[in-house]
This record gives sequence, C-alpha cells and structure tokens, in this order.
Amino acid sequence: MKVLITGASGTIGTAVCDALLARGDQVVGLSRDPDGSKRTNPRISWHAWNPTLERPPEEAFDGVDGVVNLVGEPINQRWTEDAKKRILESRETPGLGDKIYKDADFVANFRSLSVEPEILAVKKGTKSAANEVDAITGATISSKAVVRIINEGNAKWLPRLETLPTQSIPQAKKAEDDE
Repeated sequence: MKVLITGASGTIGTAVCDALLARGDQVVGLSRDPDGSKRTNPRISWHAWNPTLERPPEEAFDGVDGVVNLVGEPINQRWTEDAKKRILESRETPGLGDKIYKDADFVANFRSLSVEPEILAVKKGTKSAANEVDAITGATISSKAVVRIINEGNAKWLPRLETLPTQSIPQAKKAEDDE
C-alpha cells in the first residue's frame, strides 16, 4: 500500500511512518523541509509543502492508496492557553472536511443510495440517478473521496457477503427463561 502522510516529520508522523515502513508499505511524506527530512528518513519519498501557504503538490498523490493527515501545530511544546488554541485550530478544516457530515443535503444522498452499477459523485444539483451523489460545493475532493471509499469497500465486501450462509441467527433467550 502507498500512503501519503502530512506532518510526516513530526512527533506522531515519524512514528506512523516507521510503523508503515515496517509493515512493508511505501510512504510519501510532505514536509516544509524535505531535504532535512530525507536525511532523517531516506526511505520516505519526500515532497516540499508549506500547509499555510499552498496546496500539497499533485505529484505527491500519484498512486497513493490512502492519506493520513497529521499536519498541524507541534504538540511537543509547553501547553499554554495560546498553544492549546493553536493546536486545536491547526487540526480543524472548517468548511471542507467537516462538510461530509455537517452538510444535510450531502448526508441525505446516502439514505436511499443504490450501490449498483457504481456510485458516482456528480456536480451539485445534477443528481439524476439512484447511484449518484450530489457533491458538496467547494469540497469536491472530499465528496469524491467518500464515494471512492464506498465503492472500494463495496468491491471488497459485497462479494464476500454474498457467500455467507443465509440461515437465521438464533434469538438469545430471555432472562426469565434462564431462571
């Protein structure tokens, strides 16, 4: 598996990278100082990224199977009130990542969603079929990621579920039956 880690050179990111590498995964790291990070861990494919100034480089995502987002204010510091506020604010993604569960229209897409032939993310307001999901305006990447994850899960688990026996599961005895 190829995994991209934001915050890969931080305290937690380093431990996550080491665990993934030990498992045999390929790791792509994003760092403000990729040259320095490469000296620390040359087995990671490093890319330069300053999260406060720019989007991550597209080439870093080539062939990536998953992303672990650990970017943010360093936790290895004195936890003053200001530091705690910076830590909390650095972990939030207002208006983008949180829309996948806060946007009522987006969530409603999944109430009667058909998984066949395959789920598709479409431009907001253009949904015309039971297997389509109206994407969130301004968060197309999040919408597409959710749809991709569901499709991948369906591809893996639906065939396995079809092979399970269809016999009913026995009901648990009521407490008075045991007396």
